[in-house]
Amino acid sequence: MTIPSTIASSPYFTLKMFAKPLDSILDAIESLIRDPYGCFEQTSSVTYPMVMALQMLNEMQHSITDEEELDRVKKMKYDIMMKLRKGYDRLLGFETSEKGYEWFGDAPGHEALSAYGIA
Repeated sequence: MTIPSTIASSPYFTLKMFAKPLDSILDAIESLIRDPYGCFEQTSSVTYPMVMALQMLNEMQHSITDEEELDRVKKMKYDIMMKLRKGYDRLLGFETSEKGYEWFGDAPGHEALSAYGIA
């Protein structure tokens, strides 16, 4: 493998090599696991992809035979579940006193955001 001189002379770069396609997929899923933060929109934008990642890991788990990979998947699922719980609690906090949703939970609720929140 040859590293181009433009990269080799750079003070910062990251190189990732994967032995198997599953490693690449798990790395991509791992990058989706983040703590929820910010307003309603930011929180849901972090939380929703983790729901999809969890579904994918649940599907994949049954076909993984390597113990290290299986342990990695189980840890990722646990991390996702903990962050989803925090995200769900944050999203509930954006409900207004008038039963709508608003970016920061102040009344009145925003119509489109409320529709998105209950969907």
